[in-house]
Amino acid sequence: MTQAEFRQFLELLKQIVFWFFDFDGTIAHTFLHVPNEEDNIVAEAYRQALNTIWDVRIISELLDAVGGLQNRAPGELIRAILEREEKDSKGGRQRLIAQAKKSFNDRYLGELMHVRLAACVPPGKGFPWVWDDKNPEQTMTEFLVRAKLDDLLDKIGPHYPTPCPGFWHFYCRLQEYGSKTGITIVPGIISSGHEVFIQRTFGFWEIKCPSLLLTDDDLRGAPGIDYLQAVKPNPVLVDMLYQQWLHSQNIVLSDSQFRKFKTVAKARTTYFGDDINKDGCLAQKAGIRFGHFNPNHDPDQGNVLAEQGNFVFFDWRLIWPEFFKCLT
Repeated sequence: MTQAEFRQFLELLKQIVFWFFDFDGTIAHTFLHVPNEEDNIVAEAYRQALNTIWDVRIISELLDAVGGLQNRAPGELIRAILEREEKDSKGGRQRLIAQAKKSFNDRYLGELMHVRLAACVPPGKGFPWVWDDKNPEQTMTEFLVRAKLDDLLDKIGPHYPTPCPGFWHFYCRLQEYGSKTGITIVPGIISSGHEVFIQRTFGFWEIKCPSLLLTDDDLRGAPGIDYLQAVKPNPVLVDMLYQQWLHSQNIVLSDSQFRKFKTVAKARTTYFGDDINKDGCLAQKAGIRFGHFNPNHDPDQGNVLAEQGNFVFFDWRLIWPEFFKCLT
């Protein structure tokens, strides 16, 4: 892009607002109990997925040893389990890897199940769906993701997942506002969740899913990305979503132009999340506004919300005054 074209492009950004969202616990109630389910539905899906990898008798011990799920990405959970087992038992890591390889070969090499699990992740995303002796941790992560999704995707329906308070009404109004005013609203999602699940959830709610999606599926196996480092609150995630948007507009910037673009774009970006540590710190490190979705009125932690422009809310229908602030 020439310098003249770039200057014109920066002027056009004044008519664009970027609103980026976390998904789990911010847009959708994915961790709640649902009718006829004994346990938290995501926790149970993880447990069932882990049961397919390792002996059911040791799953509770493994999870307890690493402090439970803790809202970690799948790869973070796998690594924590392997590291903890090696710490507790000499050769424990290799034993778990050997068990996982046997389960993979016994259960998921059949054509029908292989095709079913392949559909859980978009083609070309995630780690290769083959056992890799050189990188067993990657295969185990992919194993966990697909086995978990195989359970969760079948549960999408009237009772799961439900929108967080006010989100359905807010999001519909947000789309209408953009079409009526000439302001371009650019929504995007940054989530440690998964693309197919998010898209099917929006489809069931009968609202348009944001086209900008950066999920765990994009990060697993992505060239030049350290998967376990590129998790919240790493600000590279915001850069990656900006790059997605530029690509969708067929805009190619030099490195110096991208840095200047970010300076302008960040002033027009708000990120919304429910986790003060992962989401709030992501916004802080990226240098963008943070909207803390806090429906339980939990006490604020840390000083993230002390930054100028940040705000707290408990219902999506109540944040319109904050929306208009970001247009100035």
